[in-house]
Amino acid sequence: MQTAPRIETPRLLLRAPVIEDADAIFEEYAADPTVTHYLTWLAHESKETTAGFLRARINVSKTGKEFSWAITLQGNDRVIGMIDARFQGHRVEIGFVLGQKHWGQGYMTEATTALAKWSLGQHGIFRVWAVCGEERSAPLILIFHKKT
Repeated sequence: MQTAPRIETPRLLLRAPVIEDADAIFEEYAADPTVTHYLTWLAHESKETTAGFLRARINVSKTGKEFSWAITLQGNDRVIGMIDARFQGHRVEIGFVLGQKHWGQGYMTEATTALAKWSLGQHGIFRVWAVCGEERSAPLILIFHKKT
């Protein structure tokens, strides 16, 4: 598999990101220091930075060791967040980001549950995990909210 497969949930579509998503990603979350405070990278200062970051994510997906999905609402192709799966032997680490105006609506619970189910269906995978900052307990709660 060389690209992330489409994953649908009742409210979301997880699809492979494309370079044309850069503007929406910049506007929805990449330039927001409140959102990026919890990530491993700083807020982007330009759309060009976001486009470069997106190109890198698309290229990494081609290795088959990591996949990124753009998160969109069903019926609306604008990216509101992104979720990644990084394969590490028998386990998959999930990383995620969601635009601040979409927090508190259960979207990331829905996306992580769907991605965890997909990940556990891949050959040789029997553990899915994620890491979050201690000051942000909501991501931790959503990871353990539902059993897969």
